[in-house]
Amino acid sequence: GRARGVPSPAAASAAAPPPAAAPAASSSGRAWTVSLALPGSIVDNAQTQELRSHLVGQVARAATIFNVDEIVVFSSDGASPAAPQRTDGSVFMARLLQYLECPQYLRKAIFPMHPDLRCVGLLAPLDAANHPRATEQCAYREGLISEKGGSKDGRSGAIVGLPKEVSVDRRLPAGTRVTVRMPSRPGEPAAVVPPREPREKLGLHWGFSVRLAKDL
Repeated sequence: GRARGVPSPAAASAAAPPPAAAPAASSSGRAWTVSLALPGSIVDNAQTQELRSHLVGQVARAATIFNVDEIVVFSSDGASPAAPQRTDGSVFMARLLQYLECPQYLRKAIFPMHPDLRCVGLLAPLDAANHPRATEQCAYREGLISEKGGSKDGRSGAIVGLPKEVSVDRRLPAGTRVTVRMPSRPGEPAAVVPPREPREKLGLHWGFSVRLAKDL
């Protein structure tokens, strides 16, 4: 006979709750946004350019991890004035945040050389959804309208981080940064879409905007 107090395997199976089903992959969008406000003075206590840059890099990485859509850098009333050789903390932070948010393949074309960007090469990449690698298949990409003439049908070409430029569905001024929806079939142009579309349609965190404010 079976030991007293020990249920049979069948009884134990019947009494145990069914295993939880694995959550299905969701492709739903996200209509709401997340904003983060920070005082630019938080970098003023860093003694070197490397430490200032590293601090901003940490902010950018955290904003990417937690899906922050907007970063507001505001000036503190009691902030001490910047040293003559140093950029104001708010301006420094905003400049580096904009640089880090931009995909690597577009930075050289968008951002001219500047003393504030001297140490950005030491910072880890954000590995964000809007920073795809050339080998990745993705529905959207960030691009920059090329200086070239584009196609004969009046469409512009865009640099989107692929070996070749892609044709977009309209004519735009050279140097314009765009978000494009990649074509589903060969030969079709990429569609220029609002930057919010990847978030609203697929729920992707598509980078963050940066703005300066005098106060909260």
